[in-house]
Amino acid sequence: VPLVGRPADLEVPGDVAVVGMDDTDICELVVPTLTSVDLGSQQRAAAAARLLLERLDDPERPARLVTVEPTLTIRESSLDDQPGRHR
Repeated sequence: VPLVGRPADLEVPGDVAVVGMDDTDICELVVPTLTSVDLGSQQRAAAAARLLLERLDDPERPARLVTVEPTLTIRESSLDDQPGRHR
């Protein structure tokens, strides 16, 4: 499966870098493979469920902040084949 950019005669990653979201399996199937940011959807869902259960157990419990760190997986779609060149 070719990645976007070809119709405009743009090379990925030569002319443009492409980054996707959620790091799904398709990131490994496209050509070039797709750099992606995983926003931690599963971790966020698990944290939300825990917070909900805690609130149901104790409605007076104060709210708290839960942070889930994103993960960047760098693949071919964002690698620059010409070191020193800025995009």
